[in-house]
This record gives sequence, structure tokens and C-alpha cells, in this order.
Amino acid sequence: MFTKWFHERKTREFGSIGEYTETDAPKIPLSQLLNIDINNLKSSTKDILDVEQQPESFKISFTELTKGVHALLQFQDILEVSLDPKDGEIVNRHYAYYESLVYLRESIASWLDGNVLSALILLRPFQEIAILHLYWHLHCRDNSYESYYSWLRDNRRKPSFFKTLNYICDNMPSKGYISNKRLIELKRITGNIYKSLSDYHHATNMNDSSVAQSGGLGNLGLRYFLFYLEMVLSQLRQIIYLFVLTYPISLFPVDKYKKWAFSMGPVGLFFDKTNCYFRELFRSR
Repeated sequence: MFTKWFHERKTREFGSIGEYTETDAPKIPLSQLLNIDINNLKSSTKDILDVEQQPESFKISFTELTKGVHALLQFQDILEVSLDPKDGEIVNRHYAYYESLVYLRESIASWLDGNVLSALILLRPFQEIAILHLYWHLHCRDNSYESYYSWLRDNRRKPSFFKTLNYICDNMPSKGYISNKRLIELKRITGNIYKSLSDYHHATNMNDSSVAQSGGLGNLGLRYFLFYLEMVLSQLRQIIYLFVLTYPISLFPVDKYKKWAFSMGPVGLFFDKTNCYFRELFRSR
């Protein structure tokens, strides 16, 4: 059966989303944003994705999750690639960002399919790699990418999570425009989320065991299903906030026609009026 299924599948699958808007963000389903084939999902998962039939509180949170994922995906538009000779090669320059999206997709897909513990475990590497992208962006911004490619080829160990987080907060270009109190709060919340998620990667006692608290194996139930939703929302809020502070240009969309007389302009430098998700994301807060 597996052999038949394996050979019948396409050898390579790609997903893409085309969108254009000058008003509100397009209402793209979460399954489409994450390129999840709904035909392969359980019937219960399909019911969850039918958000309009869910209780209002769940609908609000699920909609915010969709906006958060959409927001993170939009940062692809400002991932610049320098052609300065001192930067050397440009292949896999933004590997960490795109790898983080893989973990986020697999985590949410596991959650939708009812595999809550697996979904929670995948959130920690998602957070680590997303933060690592910002670290390397800032670390190599005024230097060469030699240290980045050395890490990418396993010639050196990656810095610890808290080292990368502290480095980002100390070197982000918008640091002078955010209060020190708010910055400390941002680091505290982000660090606490990471520590909480780390508990699922180690042996837990009875008080921390999700299985013990749910009444047995395979019985995580609604409580932990909703717990995951709130956890990933909290995580996405902090990560997107860090992305905004690291790429403050994201808050200032450019009218490309007015500036360059055509719509293309420099690649990987500016948002424009089609990057409208920020209005939607922060309007819901």
C-alpha cells in the first residue's frame, strides 16, 4: 500500500500564492498559506478549517493565526541580497528564514491533525531558526558573510538562543525608537516562551507532563489543542515584532510608481501598498 502511494505521488511539489490588493489584506485560507493539501487531512481537521462554523472566540484566535502567518511570509519581499564583492557568494543567503517557515508549517499541520505534542515540540526550532535569521542579518550587515557561511557549512557551532536574542536587541536599527523598558519586556516574553517550549524537549515530571494532566496517552484533548493556539500566537507576535524592529522599513510602504516610474524597483528593499498585512495584523490587537 505504501509503495503504491509513494509512486503515485508527484516527485516534487511547489506552492505559490499570487495576491494584489490596495485595501485590506486578502483573506487567504491558512491551508493555502501553508500549502497544505486539504484532501489529505482528517475529516476533523477539515471541520476545524471551516472557521465560520466555530465558536466566536476560536474564530478570532484562528483568524489572528492566519494573519500572523501571512505577516511572516511577507518579509520575503525585503530580504535583500547584496552584490558587494566582499560578501562573497549569495547562495542560501536567507536559509534560516526559509527553514523556519518549514518548521512553522509542519507544526501547524501537526496541530490541525490533532498531534498537539508534536506540534508544540516543533515550535522551539521554529523560534530558534527565525531568531537566528535576524541575528545573521544584523551580524553580517556591516561585515562580510564569511562567518555566516562558515556556520552554514558546519565549520562552527551556532550561537545560543539567548546570545542571538540579546545581540538582536542590542543591534537592531530601531533600538533608539523603543523604550528600554519595552525592549526588556520583549526579551523577557520571548525568552519565557522559549523556556516553556524547551520543557517539551526534555524529560518532564508529573506536573509538567501534558499526557499526565490530560488523563492518559492519546487523550490530550481540547485543553491542549487550545493551549497550542495561544502559544503559537504569543510566539508569532514576538517574532514578528522583532522582524519589524529589525526591518523598520516594513512600516513605511513605498509608492513604487511615484518613486521609479514603474512597479519593479530594487528587489528586496521595500514594501509597497500590496504589503497590507500589517494594517490587518495590528488592527486586530
